[in-house]
Amino acid sequence: MKIKFTRKFLFMAIMVWLLQPGCKKVDLERIAMIKTDPVSEITINTAVMNAEIIDIGEKVKSYGFVIATFENPTITDQKVIAGNNPVIGSFSQSVDGLSQNTGYWVRGFVESESSVVYGENVPFKTTAGTSTAWLNYDNGQNNDGIGLTNGGSFDAVIRFTPDQLAPYDGFTITKIKFFPRTNSSSAFSTEIFEGTNLNEMQLANYQEIESPVLDQWNEITLREPHLINASNELLVGYWVYNQLAGDYPAGVDAGPAEVGFGDLISFDDGATWESLTEASDYEINANWNIQVYVTNEKGQMIHLNPGNGLISRKSGKLQVNPGISTFNSSNR
Repeated sequence: MKIKFTRKFLFMAIMVWLLQPGCKKVDLERIAMIKTDPVSEITINTAVMNAEIIDIGEKVKSYGFVIATFENPTITDQKVIAGNNPVIGSFSQSVDGLSQNTGYWVRGFVESESSVVYGENVPFKTTAGTSTAWLNYDNGQNNDGIGLTNGGSFDAVIRFTPDQLAPYDGFTITKIKFFPRTNSSSAFSTEIFEGTNLNEMQLANYQEIESPVLDQWNEITLREPHLINASNELLVGYWVYNQLAGDYPAGVDAGPAEVGFGDLISFDDGATWESLTEASDYEINANWNIQVYVTNEKGQMIHLNPGNGLISRKSGKLQVNPGISTFNSSNR
């Protein structure tokens, strides 16, 4: 004989069991359910995150999204709160301040007083876009000229650290601007040094400048663009050589200097560097008139010398007298 249990019978049986002496009452909490949907409207540094609440649960404190550059982000990582009073259905939230051309993981979440429920991991990547920028420390105006008292050669560069270069990782340096001064008989070459720290920089890009125009900004297009690796430091500027005594070929602004960044000089072909402002022999509070153009526009990207990055200057090394002086055209 078959025994058929009705829903009413089962309910009454459970209630009788719960009311038996010695049985403990069980408090049940309804757990939320959330589904993470694909990310939409992705740009260079923004995106719209989407999710769907399937069941609200109980005692909800907040709901929204968690996002990180690694899988399985949690509320201890970046949390974007959409609200604290969810309803069943879809919701969205925008996020900005993202890094371009970077992969992220996002999950929807519902946080109650006792637990956090997450949706699936959904990956997305911000776009690279087309960005360009001039990087510099000077104020854009030439104020003075600097040269060696007895003539010779020296390197004038500006410095960029990995933190500064991070937004431009994978970009290329395609142009350099500089300001050669009046009556200079010097020769000039653009140069880029690269390395892990200021004391171990190697010449990685070098180009002689033909017929620079004095007393104005010269914009030099590099024949071989330099690919930026943001894990390294960069020094970008130019080499002044065959300077005669009495010439002041290297243009600077009126300051104040970005010490150690906008005012570096070398007298030994880049083996050592010092700040114009901090050097007791000079104490020149100014930045070099040097500007660097970076771009991620599509095209041929060339990284010179993938082996050791060393380049030899065609003109060779010249004897340098490290005496330095300045001349301001207003005093002539």
